[in-house]
Amino acid sequence: MSDLFRKRLINSIIVFAIVLLALSLYLGNKISANQEKEEMVEKEKEEQKAQEERYSFTQNETNSESEHETEEHEHQEDDEHEHNYLHGEYEYQDDISVDFNENAKKTVDRLEDFYTKEEIDQSMKLAKNFSENFYSFNGEYPLMYKEKYQFYITDQLKNKLSEGITRPTFQEFYREVQEIHVYESLEANGEYIKLIARINGNVLNQDKSEEKEEIVEYTLQIVKVDDQYKVHDYAYAKLQ
Repeated sequence: MSDLFRKRLINSIIVFAIVLLALSLYLGNKISANQEKEEMVEKEKEEQKAQEERYSFTQNETNSESEHETEEHEHQEDDEHEHNYLHGEYEYQDDISVDFNENAKKTVDRLEDFYTKEEIDQSMKLAKNFSENFYSFNGEYPLMYKEKYQFYITDQLKNKLSEGITRPTFQEFYREVQEIHVYESLEANGEYIKLIARINGNVLNQDKSEEKEEIVEYTLQIVKVDDQYKVHDYAYAKLQ
């Protein structure tokens, strides 16, 4: 074997070893990067789940409250009907809506029993604006999320919400409002205005290739602060 051939063989072996080493490093770094990315996504999901659990009521609690309110309302109507019948004061009306307006309000407190029409209208508008800004989310600008709804809440709720940070995930990167319906709760009192905002929304992943519809409800406690109505507390329920 000539010296020239021996040198070429040694050089080929060295080059092959260098290429093999570089390929190993590249594959190792790629696998490590993928693992870190998967761990980050999983961590984001856990943080988002923990945040939702911290500031929301469960669906069962919301349903239980609604069922209790409805059942109590039905019992009150039955008692009123029996009382009127025994005393000969009950008068049948063909218009069901009129019957509700003149009879049910005697047993169920309504917002109009404690607040003026202007105050109720202001609260309805506040509930819609807060819910729209609180639900909508753009994962490209997560730090701007809180700024959108700060104007509509009390200092106490600001402190409560400052404990957590809403982070986007790949599967839930955008939230968009399609419809909002605000309506009065079955319970009313003079301490705060209780309203329910139901949202039909869309959730999109990061590249907007997947989209899913959902329905959520915010039960809001609204109080007057310095002649302005603010959201003092809320409960969250995912209906679909």
